Amino acid sequence: MNFIKKLKIKNFFSIKEEVVLNMESSVYTKENHNDRVFSFEDKSYNKLISIYGANASGKTTILKAIVLIGAIVRNENSNIMPLSIKNKFAHAKVKTELGINFVIHINGIATEFEYEIIFESNKFKNNIAIDNEILYVVSNNKRSTFFNRKDKKINIKDIDANTKELIFDNLKDKISLFNEFDKFDKSLSYLVHIKQFLGAILNLSNINNAYTAKFDISQKDEGNFATNILNDIKLKNFIEKFLVSIGIDIDKIDVEFSYDEAKQITSIKNILIYHSIDTNTPLEYRLESDGTRMLLKLLMDIYIAKKLKTVLVIDEFDSMLHSMLVPLLNKLIIDNNIQIFYSTHNIYNMKYLYADEIHFIDKDNKHETSISSPKENKNIEGYENFLSLYENNYLGNLPRLNNIFTKIENSD
Repeated sequence: MNFIKKLKIKNFFSIKEEVVLNMESSVYTKENHNDRVFSFEDKSYNKLISIYGANASGKTTILKAIVLIGAIVRNENSNIMPLSIKNKFAHAKVKTELGINFVIHINGIATEFEYEIIFESNKFKNNIAIDNEILYVVSNNKRSTFFNRKDKKINIKDIDANTKELIFDNLKDKISLFNEFDKFDKSLSYLVHIKQFLGAILNLSNINNAYTAKFDISQKDEGNFATNILNDIKLKNFIEKFLVSIGIDIDKIDVEFSYDEAKQITSIKNILIYHSIDTNTPLEYRLESDGTRMLLKLLMDIYIAKKLKTVLVIDEFDSMLHSMLVPLLNKLIIDNNIQIFYSTHNIYNMKYLYADEIHFIDKDNKHETSISSPKENKNIEGYENFLSLYENNYLGNLPRLNNIFTKIENSD
């Protein structure tokens, strides 16, 4: 399965100085819970990456960085690039830098790549452009350059000098090199696979772009759900069986269509949910609870992530789910060899996570960001109850409570 090894973020929204999120697992998890990791070149990397932190600590910013990389790689229209990726807490005159190390399988061979992208921007409100992007092939921690935008370097034997010149002469400052290569040769398997992998992350995330995340189900989501259920009987069976296995009263999911006078399908009219309490009378999808609809969409995304061999990036993963459902979904993701990055406030989930699967993001009184993990604590073996450790302030990162104001003055 394809996965992300490491993420670097510098001067992106409120993250000023460079921070690194490293997915390398602990020795304990590797030796005792090998099903929870990916193995690559004698090392292992976590499938579950949970990000905890106070409100406004930067949890979503980390996820936005992953999604933005995918959006830039896939972007074929310069108009959709965000206007700014800084806020007042960032350095005004320092460039934004994002870097990602990932492993993808090409023709059955696992290959590591490192992609770095630097954005040109002034202050906070000016339009941004791509200052440079570099793609490396990595083998045994040694990097070889595949392309370097600024140096106009392309290490591809099949591209002649004239084609290279055409690529760089016509390169727009908001368009990734990945899209320029597409115009000349779609057979470059490395680039095609990378673009598919990173681009698919955006499709399955609830982060729409570099700015916002959504926590409801849109009409587009509903249409996508209906289309996928209709066209993939395996998806339909998977969702129905999973719901039964966790005791949710849904017996069958079906799709209702609108027809024209010639009895041709014109559109999807409704998604119909049949409950075992009354298998003859369906309930429309939009009348189901928000939690049920969110769960259905999440199950579809997990299924598609496995099918596309990509990564899930979900903000507030369990925002509408019962806390005891989350460990079950974690198991579903682990058993299907999918990697997921999610932000959460659900500390109950810590009971079912290991030291290297928990990451804390924090900001000090100077608004400097730090990322830490219990796996870095030498006194932790790896098998502890991390909920208990967290509640007893052994892991730090508790909310800072001081002189809580609780009384509203009479306005009369």
